[in-house]
Amino acid sequence: MARITSAIEFPEDDPAPMLTHLDRWATSTLIDSGSWGSIIERCSVWADYSPRNQVLLASYGIATPVAGAATWEQVPSSEAGRPCAVRAGEHGLPVRVPVPTTVTAQSSRSRSGQRARVPGSMKWERVFAAEQLARLPAVGALAWSPVPEQLTGPDGQRELAEVVRQSVGRLTGQTPRRSGDPWERLVEVAGDVPLGRRRPELRPALCRQAAWLALDRLGHAPGPLPGFEPTRVRGRLRWELLADTRRATDQIVSAFSDVLNHDLTASSLPRMDIAEDRTVAKGRQNYLAPADVAALPKGVWVEVGPYTVHEWAARGVPGADGRAGFFRVSDTGYLATYETAEGARWRIESTRTGQRGLLDEGTTDDLPSAQRTICQIVSDRYPTLAALVPTEASDPPVRVFTPNRDGWQPLADARDGRAQTRQLTDRIQLVVAPGPGGRWENLVITDSQIRQLPLVADEESAKTAVEGVGRRTALGHAAETPQLADQLISDAAVNGSFTRELLADVVGHRLADADASEIADPDIGAARLAELLADTGVVTPPTIVDVLVADGATVDEIARVVPQIGLPIPDAVRTLADRFEIERIEVGSMLSASVDELQSAGCSPAELLASYPREVLRSLDARPHTWETAATTMIESGTSMAGVIRHLAAHAPTPETFATGVATICDRPEIAFAHSARHAQPDDLAALGSIYELEPATTAQLLADAGTHPATAYETLVVACEGDIEIADALSIRHLNLDPATLDADDVVVDLTTAQGLRDALPTPAATSDLDLAEQLAALVDRTPLIPLSPTGGNEP
Repeated sequence: MARITSAIEFPEDDPAPMLTHLDRWATSTLIDSGSWGSIIERCSVWADYSPRNQVLLASYGIATPVAGAATWEQVPSSEAGRPCAVRAGEHGLPVRVPVPTTVTAQSSRSRSGQRARVPGSMKWERVFAAEQLARLPAVGALAWSPVPEQLTGPDGQRELAEVVRQSVGRLTGQTPRRSGDPWERLVEVAGDVPLGRRRPELRPALCRQAAWLALDRLGHAPGPLPGFEPTRVRGRLRWELLADTRRATDQIVSAFSDVLNHDLTASSLPRMDIAEDRTVAKGRQNYLAPADVAALPKGVWVEVGPYTVHEWAARGVPGADGRAGFFRVSDTGYLATYETAEGARWRIESTRTGQRGLLDEGTTDDLPSAQRTICQIVSDRYPTLAALVPTEASDPPVRVFTPNRDGWQPLADARDGRAQTRQLTDRIQLVVAPGPGGRWENLVITDSQIRQLPLVADEESAKTAVEGVGRRTALGHAAETPQLADQLISDAAVNGSFTRELLADVVGHRLADADASEIADPDIGAARLAELLADTGVVTPPTIVDVLVADGATVDEIARVVPQIGLPIPDAVRTLADRFEIERIEVGSMLSASVDELQSAGCSPAELLASYPREVLRSLDARPHTWETAATTMIESGTSMAGVIRHLAAHAPTPETFATGVATICDRPEIAFAHSARHAQPDDLAALGSIYELEPATTAQLLADAGTHPATAYETLVVACEGDIEIADALSIRHLNLDPATLDADDVVVDLTTAQGLRDALPTPAATSDLDLAEQLAALVDRTPLIPLSPTGGNEP
C-alpha cells in the first residue's frame, strides 16, 4: 500500500505555498516539548541535507533516509541479487536542490582559466523515503559513518575534550588554551555560530539542544535531550527556530569532521560524485593535479621555469625558487624536484595514495643532484620501476637513431640464451634469435603485431636487417604522430646521427614538393632551414636549435633565427650557452636580451651587475641592505671601486642607500670622498660623512682635499651642519678658502664681459673658412678685453 498517495507540489518561482505548508505543519505538530524533541532528533537521519530540507522532510511525516529513484536502484535489497525499488503508486517528496552552472574559475593549485561547476539557482527535485520502497534495503546496507575509535576507548573522554577544544577554534577563530568541560564549551559556542542574514542568536535552551545533538553524534550525549517549549512562539517562528538549531548542530558536527579528518555527515546511501581532476583536492599534499600528471610523458624529465618564489607560491608550491623538474613513473605517481634558496629539494608524490599524496621528500645541493638522488631512491625502493628511472649505474637511454649499435639486451625466458631484444620505441620491439639450420631469425614487434623477416646467416646480419626495418617502421609512425617526429629528429640531432635525408624522410611529406626537395639541399643556410622546419608545424623550437647545431651552424647564425622560430629568449640563452659552451651573458648580448630575460635564463646577480649595471640598479628597491649587497656584488664581479661609486651616485634612490653602499666597499673615508666628490649630490656627500661618523670640520677638509666644486661643497656643509648657515660659512672660510661674500646665491656666476661686447667683437660670417672653430674662438678671445666684475657690482679696470 502506498505511503504518499497524493502528489505534493510547490511552484518554482513562488515560495509562499511552501511557507504556508510549513506554518500549518508547525502549528499542528510542534505543540509541546515532546513533539519538538522527537522532530529535532529525527532530522539527524537527513544530516546530509540542508537544515531547511530537513524540516521539509520532517513535515512530510517520514522518519527514514531518502534518495532519488536512481540512487535506490544502487542499494542492495533484502531480496538477494535485486536492488531496492520504489513502490508503485508512490509520489516523490519535493526538496530544494541547487542547479550547478559552469563558470571560469582561478585556482592557486591548478591550471588557470579552468571551468568549474558552482551553484547558480535552486529547483525542486523529488526523493523517496525508505518506507516508500517495495523492496527494502538489506540489513547493514544503510550504515552511517562510524565514530572514530579514539573517542570510544578508555581515553574517550579526554580525546573528546581535545576534539571539542580544536573544534571551538575552527568555529570561532580562537582556540582555547585549556580543554575545559566539553558540554559547557559547546553550549557557549552554539550561540556564536552564524545562522545567516537577519537571523537572531540562538536561544539558550536551543543552544543546549544543539550541543546535545552534536555530542550525541559522537556517542557522548550527557543524559536526555534538554527540553524546549515551542508553544510560546507562533507557527512560522517554530519551524524557523527548528531549522536554526539544526544549522548550528550541523556546523558543530562539520567542525568535528575537520578535526578528526573523518566525515561524520557522510550519507549512508551511495552518491554519484564527479571527480574534478584539474585541481588538487583539499587536504592533499601533492602539488600536481591528476590531469597535470596525466599530461606528463612517462619516463622523461620535464623541466619548467624558472619562476620566482612568489610565482611558485601562487602555483601552490611554497619554498620553490627557480627551476623544477617532473618525472612520471606510473599513471598516478611522479617525481618532483624544485630549486630553493638553500639548494634543491625532491619529493615522491602520487595522486592516489593513502598517505595524502606525499610518499617521501628530502633536500640536496642543486637540481641535478636532486634528480639523481630521487631516481636512485625510487630504483632501490621500487624494483618494478628500476628499469624506468635513470640512475648513475644504469645504461644511457636507447634511441632510435644511434651511431653505434647498442641497447640490445638478453631476451628474458628465451629457450636459447643467445636470443636478444631491443626496445626501439615505446611501440616497436626488435628481437633476434638463433633459428633452424644455424641461421638467425629476426622479428619486429609493433603494437603486439609480430612481423618475421627472412632468415640471415649470422647475428650481426640479423641485427642490421631488423634495425633497418625497425627504423623505417618508426619513420612511418613519425609521419602519423607529430610528437614522435619531433622526438626522432631531436634524438638524431643530439646523438650525432643527424642527416638532411633523415629530415626529408620524417617531415618532408608535410611540405610542398619544392620545399621538400630544398630541405635535403646542403647548400641552404641556417635561416632557410629553420624556416622550413618551422613550416612543417611539428618540429618544436628547441628541436630546430638542435638541428641547426648538428648541421654546423654557428652561434651567430642561430642567434639571428631565434625570433623567427618562436623560441623564448630565456630558453634560447640557456640552450645556446650549453651547446656552444659560452657564457650566458654573451649569448644574451647576441640576442639583445633584457635583464629580466637574462635573469629567467639563469644568469647570476653578479653577472647581471657586471654587464648591465644601469638596468639592474634602476630596478632595485630603497632598502639600504639591498644596495649594500649590490655594491659588494659589483666589486666581486670585477668592477673597480671608482666605477661602483659612480654607479651608486647615479642610481641610488636615497642618500642613505648611497652612503651604505659606499661604506660597504670602502672603509677609508678619504678614499670614499675622493671618488664621490665629483659625482655625488650634496645630500649624498652629507650622508656619507654621517655614516663614517665624521665631524662637519672633518667633512669640510675631506671635501677640500677631494677638489669638490665650491657650490657642492658648501651645500654639503649646510646639510652636515643641520642647516646652521653660520657654522657652514665658518667651515667654508677655514677649509675651502671661500670668501663669505662669494657664497651669496646672486654672486655664484661671474660674467667675464658683457653680452654686447661679445656681440660687437664677433667677425662677419664668411661663406667658407680655413680656420676651424677652436682657432676662431681663440682669435676672438685675444681681440676682446676681459673686464671682471668687482665685488660691488660695478666695472673696474
